[in-house]
Amino acid sequence: MFNRSYLPEANLEFAVITDTHYVIDPGDRPLEFESRRTQTHRSRAALELLRDLDADVSFHLGDLVQEYPETPDFRQALTEALDQIENIGITLNHCAGNHDVGDKPDPSMPTHPVTREGLDVYHDRVGRSFYSLDRRDWHFTVMNSQLLNTDLPEASEQIEWVEQDLASASGKRTALFLHLPLYLLDRTDAAFGNYDVVDEPARSQILDLVDRHGVELVCAAHVHFAFFDRMGTADYQLLPSPAFTRPGFSHLFTSPPPPEHGRDDTPKLAFYLFRSGQGYLDRHTVRTSGRTSFGPGSPVITRTARALPGSRMGLTLTHTPTPVGQVPLAYPSIIRQTVRNDYPLLTCQEMGVRHLRVPIEDVADDGQNSRLQILRDKGTEITAICPVREPDQTERAFNSVTGRVDGFELQIARDDLSRFEGRIESPVPISCAQVDPSEHVTGKQHLRTRVGFRVSEANRPSPFDRLVLSVATWESPMVLESLTDTFAGSLDISLDLLDDDEANLERVIQASMLVASLPNARLFCQPYLDLDRTMDVANGFLDPLCNPRPIVTAYRMLNTLLYCSDDRWRLETTDPLTIRSDRRELCLGGPHLQECRILDLEQGTSHETGEVAVSHGLREIFL
Repeated sequence: MFNRSYLPEANLEFAVITDTHYVIDPGDRPLEFESRRTQTHRSRAALELLRDLDADVSFHLGDLVQEYPETPDFRQALTEALDQIENIGITLNHCAGNHDVGDKPDPSMPTHPVTREGLDVYHDRVGRSFYSLDRRDWHFTVMNSQLLNTDLPEASEQIEWVEQDLASASGKRTALFLHLPLYLLDRTDAAFGNYDVVDEPARSQILDLVDRHGVELVCAAHVHFAFFDRMGTADYQLLPSPAFTRPGFSHLFTSPPPPEHGRDDTPKLAFYLFRSGQGYLDRHTVRTSGRTSFGPGSPVITRTARALPGSRMGLTLTHTPTPVGQVPLAYPSIIRQTVRNDYPLLTCQEMGVRHLRVPIEDVADDGQNSRLQILRDKGTEITAICPVREPDQTERAFNSVTGRVDGFELQIARDDLSRFEGRIESPVPISCAQVDPSEHVTGKQHLRTRVGFRVSEANRPSPFDRLVLSVATWESPMVLESLTDTFAGSLDISLDLLDDDEANLERVIQASMLVASLPNARLFCQPYLDLDRTMDVANGFLDPLCNPRPIVTAYRMLNTLLYCSDDRWRLETTDPLTIRSDRRELCLGGPHLQECRILDLEQGTSHETGEVAVSHGLREIFL
C-alpha cells in the first residue's frame, strides 16, 4: 500500500505505535468525551496502516486499553484489544503502560500503582514486561517504566537486568523503549505531582545507562504529544497517540483550544516509522489524523533532510523555533509542567526541509540554538539573518554564532547598500537582501517593505555569494520564468504566502517547480506559522495550533520528487507548467495519460494510473 520508491535503501525498518486505548463498545450511554466512541476505530485504522507498512519489526509502547487494572471491565477490554490486534494480522512487541499494569508510585496520582496482581495479569495475557530482542544490527531493550521506584522485587531486578542487557549489546546499535518519559523539558523536571515523568532515583540511573552504553534511540509515550530532544548520544523521541490528545498540552498554543477542550486535536494523531542504514537513523511521521478509513492511492513516504543533500527547498522561521510554555495546575498533575512546543521543528523534519532562515538572535540563544543544532546534525542547513547598517557590524555578528550556521543573510536598507561595495570576509557564504520600505500596495494605507531584490534585479552586480530575490504577496511566482533560460547566478528566492490555503498551494507548487529549473537557486517560503494578528495576515504552513495546512504535504512531496536523485531540471512549458530532466517529466495538471504516475500533492498519495482525477495532481512520466 505504501509507496517507498523515492526512498534510499535501508538495512532495517521498525515501526513504533503507542497509546491506542481500546474502548469496549459504549453503546449509547453518556461518555465523558464523545470522541471516546471513536478511539477503537481510530486505533484499528492506525494498526491496519501499520500492518500495511510491513516494517521488519513493530513495537507498541503501552496503554493498550482505556480501562485500567482496578476497573471492573479491565480484563474484558484487554482481551478485546489483543483480539483486535490478532484479527488485524500484525505482530507487536509490547511495552507496559500505566493503563496496562498500574501507575507509577506517586500518592498524588489518580490511579493505583502497579501491583503484583496487575503484573501477573499482564504477564499472562501480554507477556514479559521487560525483555530485549535483536534484529540485524539493532538491539532493542524494552522496559517496564511503571516498576521504577517501586518496592516490588522486579524493580531492582529490572535495573540490574537493563545494565547487563545493554552491556551485552556491545557492537550493536541500541534502542531503549519505555512508556513513561524520563523527562519532558530536561533532566531536572520535577516528578512528584507530575503525571508525566519518571521520578528519581530511577531517572538518573537510566540516563546514566543511556550515556555509558551509547544508546542511539530512546522512545517513550504516555503524553499523547510529540516531543524530541538529544539525550547524550541518543535521539529522544516522545510519541503521539493515534487515539486522542492530552488536553493540558494545548496551553502551548496561541489559539483557542482544539475540540473537546484539547482532547480531540486530530491532526496530531500519528505513529512513527524508523529507517536505519549505515551511520543514520531516519524518523518518518505517519499521520492518521483521527481517520477511521483511508481513501484511494498509496501514501508516499518522503525523504528526510539527511537523504536530500541536493534539495534547494527551505523555510523562513518567522516565529520562535521552539517556544517554551507551562501547562497550568490542572488534573491529573498537581504542579505546573514546563514544556517545549516542538511541533514547528518536528514538522520541518517531517518535510525534509534542507534549509532554514532564522534571525541571528535565535542562533545566539543557547536554548533555541540547541534545538536548531539537532536539526543541523540531521542535515538541515541554517542561514542566520542579520540586519546591518555598516560593514564593520558584520564581524561582531559573525563571531557571535561561529560554528553554529552554514550561511549569513545580510539585510541592508536600500539607502545603505552603497556602503557594502567590497568583499566581506566570512567563514560561510553570505547572501544579501535589500530592505526597501517603499512599495505601494493596492488597498493598504501605508507603504509596504520588500525584503529582497525584485526579480527584475537578479543580474545586478554584487560582491556577495548569493542574492536574495523577493516574490511578494502581490506578485505571482510565475515571474521567475524570466530567469529559467539564461540566469546562472546563485539566488535565494523568498516567497511570501497569502491568507488563502488554495492560493498558497498554487504559489508553492509553481515556485518549487520553477526554482528547481534554476540550478543555483534556493526557495524560502514564509511565514511558517500563521500571521493572524498583524497588518498583513497570512496563512503559514502551520495554523495557530501548529497543525499542518495543505501546503505541508505538498511541500514534503515536492521536496522529495524534485530532489530524491540528481535530476537536472529544465522548464519545458508553462501551459501546463512542466519541467523535465533526462529521466523524468513532471507536469502540473494537463491531460491524464495511461502510462504515468499521478501524485496527489494535497493528500500525499500516488496513483499508478493516469485516469485518477485529483485537485492538485502532478503527472510523473519516466522517460
